Amino acid sequence: MRPNVLSALVTASLALLTGCGGGGSSPPAQAPHFNGNPPLVPANGIYVGAFVNTGGTTPLGQQLTQFEAQIGRTLALSGHYYGWNSTFPTQAESADARAGRIPVISWNCGVSNAQVASGSQDANIVAHAAALKAYGGPVFVRYLWEMNLGATANNRSACYDPATDSPGGVFSPAEFIAAWNHIHSIFVAQGANNVAFLWNPGGGGTNATLYYPGGANVDWVGIDEYDRNSVPFADVYSLYSALVPYNKPIMIAETGASPTYQPVFFTGAAAVLKTTFPAVKGFMYFDAEGKDDWRLSSTGVTAFAAFANDPYLSAR
Repeated sequence: MRPNVLSALVTASLALLTGCGGGGSSPPAQAPHFNGNPPLVPANGIYVGAFVNTGGTTPLGQQLTQFEAQIGRTLALSGHYYGWNSTFPTQAESADARAGRIPVISWNCGVSNAQVASGSQDANIVAHAAALKAYGGPVFVRYLWEMNLGATANNRSACYDPATDSPGGVFSPAEFIAAWNHIHSIFVAQGANNVAFLWNPGGGGTNATLYYPGGANVDWVGIDEYDRNSVPFADVYSLYSALVPYNKPIMIAETGASPTYQPVFFTGAAAVLKTTFPAVKGFMYFDAEGKDDWRLSSTGVTAFAAFANDPYLSAR
């Protein structure tokens, strides 16, 4: 997600949560670094999910279940956004577990990557690793998603350190990798075997591959790209070809289309995922406002329902 309202979104999401109960390469095989039960690659088809925050005072959990009623199915993936020091998991993830959804937790930065790598934040990291271990169910965590877009694009000035990061608000690839690997090592030490680490750059910005921490510390790789110009679905995900060589399952973790174009965007999209993007094993729609309005219109909901109920998207 690229909007400058990222911090506001995280804050608003937390407030609402308190009230809620192309290329054609072969699909990759998963070789998770944990020996526990992280989210597995579906044997057939892909997971489908969404982050639902259409505004108003209705709690996010209620919005999600209302959305599922509209589309006629329970989603396999459910998106959640948290700040660096926020408490998670919450009752929202517990609701996911009861419904059979896998949470996708977007964990934002709060300090510089250099500070994280230094060990000064270890108490916070250990607490989150222990909490997710106690949660027990499979869960994705994507730390500092869209790291290649930098501090300016995503309103992350608190995380930018001019002493160690690159000029112009660009996060240092070396510092990001050091922070990622430090967080990962703590989760392993805590035995959080149910957590899958989702490395997730965004479209545009600095070359995303510079930020890759290495296959040993990454379970899934992600794509955040939106249809900002109302182009065919197959033309949206330019990062795909760069990520396939990592031989990891790919998740389109954030995407959206304009309300008027949504019926076109989703028509035939399941077939495109199957034939053009076979390494994609998870797909999440961003049903919310950002820099642009990606909320599903009434016709968009109808189109998404047909898409989400395609047999190819039936993985659980």
